[in-house]
Amino acid sequence: MARRRRVKRAPAERRPDSDLGTPELKRHHLVVIEGSGKPHGRVADQRPLDRYLVRGQLSENREIARALHEAGDRLRRDWAIAGLEPRLIAHLGPRGHGPGDFTETQLSARRRKDQALASLGTVSRDVLIHVVCCDGTAGEWARGQGKRGGNGEAWGMAALRLALAALARFYGIGG
Repeated sequence: MARRRRVKRAPAERRPDSDLGTPELKRHHLVVIEGSGKPHGRVADQRPLDRYLVRGQLSENREIARALHEAGDRLRRDWAIAGLEPRLIAHLGPRGHGPGDFTETQLSARRRKDQALASLGTVSRDVLIHVVCCDGTAGEWARGQGKRGGNGEAWGMAALRLALAALARFYGIGG
């Protein structure tokens, strides 16, 4: 029986590219190198909205695409701050879950989110919540609406673009 040889590797802090991402990660995602003292890599296209921006699917005009992405990102931040993301672990603390248990920051984020979504129509609201807030794809949303095949994906992207444009107008982002 052959014994395996252990390959000695330098400790992570000595390798210059220790936190810059694996080759596999870089092959499948856009990794942005950040930091001045100790650089690190950040996956820039982790969420579907980010991937649509990187791939140029939001708009052919880069300025418009950035405005649409910024509007979606702003809604997503308010959604997260308001505490509406699904919990990954149980909350076992003494706090309850009533309206009196939210912080002022969470309540103001909830109000901003509610105002933004109230300014949109039902279809726009649904696609934004599915893609921007819940990290689903436009194609998945379209299939849920009964649109099938490649035409459904295009329909979902068109609905997402229109919803993001309305959201950008609400926020006053872009021209």
